[in-house]
Amino acid sequence: MKPKSVSAVVYNVADLGKTIAFYEGLGFRIGKNDGRVAVVYVNWFAIEFHQTNDIDDNPKDGPIMLVSVDDVAAYYESALAASYTPVHEPKPTVNGRKEFTLQDPNGYTVVFFEK
Repeated sequence: MKPKSVSAVVYNVADLGKTIAFYEGLGFRIGKNDGRVAVVYVNWFAIEFHQTNDIDDNPKDGPIMLVSVDDVAAYYESALAASYTPVHEPKPTVNGRKEFTLQDPNGYTVVFFEK
């Protein structure tokens, strides 16, 4: 048995509008949005957000995603200029990457990195 591919990950969110605005402001492409389900893309990879009332706004376990960028320092400065509040400045990791973290409006963690 061997999977062919992963086409999307799905996350429940409390406020779909805030979630879409957060990711769109970071340069994600918005696809389907019917008010109950929204899909955002980076290249071909999709993230589905499902509106639900059964979610809290506490930070979630583990990152929602790891997002590769060409220049993490420049992306960090762009995020600051767009009024995002990173959890920390870009810093080196033990695996040789530089990265910084944002939390989305639902408490999910998004890590931006460059190799």
